[in-house]
Amino acid sequence: MFINPKRIPETGSPVLDAAHVRLAQVVNRAYDQWKAGESLEAVNETLDQFLEMVGAHFGEEEALIRDAGYPDWQKHQETHRAFLATLKDICDRMRDPDRASGEMVETFTFIDRLLYEHEFLDDQEFWETFRHEKHVLAMHEPLIAWSDEAKIGHAEIDRQHETLVKLLNRLHVEIEQGCDREEVMAQLVEIMEHTKWHFAYEERYMLENSLKGYEGHKILHDNLLQEVVQVAQDFEVGRFDRMEDLLENFLKYWLLDHIRHVDVKLVVSGTADG
Repeated sequence: MFINPKRIPETGSPVLDAAHVRLAQVVNRAYDQWKAGESLEAVNETLDQFLEMVGAHFGEEEALIRDAGYPDWQKHQETHRAFLATLKDICDRMRDPDRASGEMVETFTFIDRLLYEHEFLDDQEFWETFRHEKHVLAMHEPLIAWSDEAKIGHAEIDRQHETLVKLLNRLHVEIEQGCDREEVMAQLVEIMEHTKWHFAYEERYMLENSLKGYEGHKILHDNLLQEVVQVAQDFEVGRFDRMEDLLENFLKYWLLDHIRHVDVKLVVSGTADG
């Protein structure tokens, strides 16, 4: 299995979430065909099916978010068009046998990265629209207030930080409303998965731009991930009676402190992007 469907973040819509899982399953089937030594033609047929499914899914998604009242559905539609054009270009390159033989792993890795980035960053905007019809998040004081002061000056990394803030605020609201332990645990796991992905993005950015301090930054990332995993494990076995305390005293300051004192150096050391 190349893409684990369980790590795909939820959008708040069961219809869209199920579609995301199906897309991952088709990519996995193409990957399994390639690993098993099936013909390039067979792999490309599966990738063609994947492209058709992506196009149909995007149309369905746009209709759902428009009807649900999502205000930026047209902007999201433009994102879909650019995303689909990129995927088509990737799959078209795989029709060349000479090229495909040397680039197949990179192709599947890039498709996985594109899917996760889109579902992690773009589709997370729908949660409030689908799950909180009366905009519950807006009715509660956020755990973390996102502002320009929290930005480091790198557009993509700032976007990822803002998404992590939204996930923590979402968990905060769910806890205030008395969600069960299983739901809290599921959201903690989602936060961990997003954090791993975000840290990997930062580390790749540092390497690609030859930024100083990579080894120290990665050590901090590894330590933070271990702490988050330990927190989740402690909660699962009942060492935390009050999840609110966990959010207030650890996750909130863990994220803010890392952004303000560590990630800001990514721009100080390099060049701001966007």
